[in-house]
Amino acid sequence: MDRTLWHNCLVTKISRHHSTGFFFLWGYYVKHKVYSKEIRDVEDLRASITAAIATVTTEIAQRTWLELDYRLNILRATKEAHMAVH
Repeated sequence: MDRTLWHNCLVTKISRHHSTGFFFLWGYYVKHKVYSKEIRDVEDLRASITAAIATVTTEIAQRTWLELDYRLNILRATKEAHMAVH
């Protein structure tokens, strides 16, 4: 794979910002759905990822963005001081 193409892909740009929404959608929701069954090969993995992403509803995406907005507001209010948000 051409590294310049990979370097400019959307996932790389999003992950550079370490967005809460991205980590929730991949790190919990999609990953849980992908690995809830046995993966036999790369094609099976690809199909499982595609199917999991297809289950992300508008409501899930909106709640994720609201949570990200909430956390960004906290950072703005605390001038980016570190704090645990639960």
